[in-house]
Amino acid sequence: MNDTKKQGDIRKFLSKENWDIAIINETKLKEAKGKYIYNGWDKYKCINSSYNNENNKNGIIIMIRRDIYDRGYKIETINGHVIKFDLLFKGNQKNIRIIGIYNPNNDKPTTNNIEKHLAKWMNEAINLEYETIILGDFNESANNKKKLKPLTNTI
Repeated sequence: MNDTKKQGDIRKFLSKENWDIAIINETKLKEAKGKYIYNGWDKYKCINSSYNNENNKNGIIIMIRRDIYDRGYKIETINGHVIKFDLLFKGNQKNIRIIGIYNPNNDKPTTNNIEKHLAKWMNEAINLEYETIILGDFNESANNKKKLKPLTNTI
């Protein structure tokens, strides 16, 4: 996402396809730059979680149509790895919890932290009777039965 051509390509694609929500993993944006990416775009709001200001590794962005974003409540992040975002609706429509994940390869402490938060957020969603959408890159192979899959197992 540090390449302005790629930023423009993503912007054109989302506008053309008219998606409501998109997630982009491995953005590799430093926190200062990620804060302002797509700032001023009238159609979408960008929720960024960068790793930090010194390192441009990892990173995740959720792009959400502004009219949907306006229903947003309580954004929580795990820097560079997870964004949790609740959408609140009136009437009979159920509220929605969106959890976007970028789990790095072979980083057990980060995976354990993500798993702990994921379990908590999922239990909260059940108790609040929210619908839950979990998407992203878990870096867990469904084909390898011997390899541990803490995020998949939690879900």
